Parts: sequence; structure tokens; C-alpha cells
Amino acid sequence: MCDAVVKEWGVEAALRQSEERFRRIVQNSPMGIYEYELDASGRLVLVGVNPAADVLTGAENSKLVGKCIDEAFPNLADTDIVEHFTIAAKYGRSWSRQEVIYDDRTITGTFDVHAFQTA
Repeated sequence: MCDAVVKEWGVEAALRQSEERFRRIVQNSPMGIYEYELDASGRLVLVGVNPAADVLTGAENSKLVGKCIDEAFPNLADTDIVEHFTIAAKYGRSWSRQEVIYDDRTITGTFDVHAFQTA
């Protein structure tokens, strides 16, 4: 019994260390990273943004956390990007596109966009 508890604590500690390492990578990455999760209805909800996203877009992206992707970035609603992000989230199929032009009142620029599943 005692050995099983020790092993379980070891696994939990390793998992916590791995999660912390991943969090540090995301937070310190020079690339803008937006983290999404699928809600119960299958919509992508923004759950996290790293500091580089603010630097690259010139926007306070943390204000968008909790919004669906098409609410946070309305100009994506009429593109296939939301569909590709949803497929990446549901099925783990990575996707990328170079030179996505985005322009709204807050964010304007040309971006390389990559979608992939992390869990």
C-alpha cells in the first residue's frame, strides 16, 4: 500500500512539473499564443493568451478571454479559419496558413497562423 501511494505522488509531482514547464514555455514564447477550448456546444472559447500576443497585435488580448473565437475576432467569422481551428481542437489535425491578413478597429496586421491540439 505504501509503495503505491509513493508512486502515485511521484506521478502527480511529475505531472505538475510538466504542466509548469509547459506554462513557462507558453508565457515566455516570443510567438503570440491563443489557447482555446471547445465548449459543450462545440464552439471555441478563448481561455488563455500569452504576453507576446499583446506585443505582436498591440491589443490587450486578456480582455477577450472567455469569448468565443468569432466574438473575440469578428473578422474571422466569414473565413475558414474558425473551422480549421475547430477541427484541430476536435481531432488533433494540425493546420497552418501564412500571411493571414486581419484588420479590425483593434488589431491590424498580417500573421502566420497555426492551429494544433495540446491535450
